[in-house]
Amino acid sequence: MPWKITIPEGTRFGRLVVLGESPVRKGSFVAWICRCDCGNRSVVAGVNLRYGHTLSCGCWKLQRIAETKRTHGLSDRVPEYKTWLSMRGRILNRNNPKYPQYGGRGITICPQWDDFAVFYGDMGPKPCPNHSLDRIDNDGPYSPENCRWSDAVSQSRNRRITRRISHDGTTLAVGEWAAIAGLSYAQLRKRLALGWSMERALSQPLIPRLDTSKGRP
Repeated sequence: MPWKITIPEGTRFGRLVVLGESPVRKGSFVAWICRCDCGNRSVVAGVNLRYGHTLSCGCWKLQRIAETKRTHGLSDRVPEYKTWLSMRGRILNRNNPKYPQYGGRGITICPQWDDFAVFYGDMGPKPCPNHSLDRIDNDGPYSPENCRWSDAVSQSRNRRITRRISHDGTTLAVGEWAAIAGLSYAQLRKRLALGWSMERALSQPLIPRLDTSKGRP
């Protein structure tokens, strides 16, 4: 059964406005028909909308590349340039304190990101100052397919030591599964510790506790 994240019609995510649920699924997730501000329509998995992974039909990326290439001195004026420099330092500079955890263990940068304009065109501006560059697969490269802007919570879920569980063809951190199922991290972890199957742990509703202060009915 696809995992459903309910999104009200008219909800906006970046340039996308949700029109309604799509009959076409995206892997294990329910998808939604969206209208982009440019006029195009696209079908996007609900989880990608909620976590901010998809914010346009693809037109935003093309616009960012064009704007970046025609804006002189952009690298001197945007915080993303510092992020780009830090990324390269962790991978390429053996004297960088973080090199052993990055370049030293085989993490690479895709060749096109040697150019800051391309990096900025692919990633775009940070959603807010608290976001940082995050690799979806911690053993994978810095590349458009494997990177996103994430807040501190998402970053912590994506650490190498974070427990991940594969279910129904999808692998997510325990905290992400809990959020999708409407549970707290502690509730889901307790269910799994009791030996529940992943299917049961995610699908069984919570039973409200009896309010003993009011006595039994």
